[in-house]
Amino acid sequence: MVLLSSRHVPAIFSSQPIVPMLKFPMTIFAKTPTMVHMATMNVSLPEELKKFVEAQVDEHGYISSSEFVRELIRREQDRT
Repeated sequence: MVLLSSRHVPAIFSSQPIVPMLKFPMTIFAKTPTMVHMATMNVSLPEELKKFVEAQVDEHGYISSSEFVRELIRREQDRT
């Protein structure tokens, strides 16, 4: 009988997650029987604001800049 230490166990059997966890939870959308149509809106930003948005997307685990902007709009809707 041969015993292997945990360092010999293939990664697939490791207790470590294969996909790294995000620093912040992402928004999860409930699936509905009908898909919601997403309208498109183009926004022009100065380079400084574009870099800020990209940094927020990276730092907070958003899937895209669109998701980040939608979240900002939802927060504003909740305030009013």
